[in-house]
Amino acid sequence: MTIGEFLKDIRKQKGLTITKVAQDIGFTKQYISMIEKNKCKPTLKLMKILADYYNIKLSYLVELYDKSI
Repeated sequence: MTIGEFLKDIRKQKGLTITKVAQDIGFTKQYISMIEKNKCKPTLKLMKILADYYNIKLSYLVELYDKSI
């Protein structure tokens, strides 16, 4: 599983839209969409924000990121 696939899955499990997530964390919905589609990689700053937002371990996101390189 890629980091984008994981982030999309967890967002959907929590019943959230890309628009809602983007508004809540202060990034554009286009950027979040590109990450979920694996068209770009999130920065470490964004991974930390998403880990806090979704209440998951940052180390897990970093591991997925590393596997995607």
